[in-house]
Amino acid sequence: TVRLIRDVTPSGRVRVLMTSLLERERYPASAFGALYHQRWRIEEAFKRLKHRLRLEAVTGLDYLALQQDFGAKTVADNLCTLLN
Repeated sequence: TVRLIRDVTPSGRVRVLMTSLLERERYPASAFGALYHQRWRIEEAFKRLKHRLRLEAVTGLDYLALQQDFGAKTVADNLCTLLN
């Protein structure tokens, strides 16, 4: 079960947000616009790691190799962000 929330952006654009947070009293619809904006930045960062840095392409199969690949790619991404 999901809940659909209509949100109007400051520019007047209407968007429909989907959430699994069903308790209307605990999670009022008015809170979702700002939460969506915050979450979008996080999702874009994950997309960048996954696609631009080819996060799913690993050089080894054991746990240590996966940790090293992830660490090296996130450090490289952070350096690129700082340099831009």
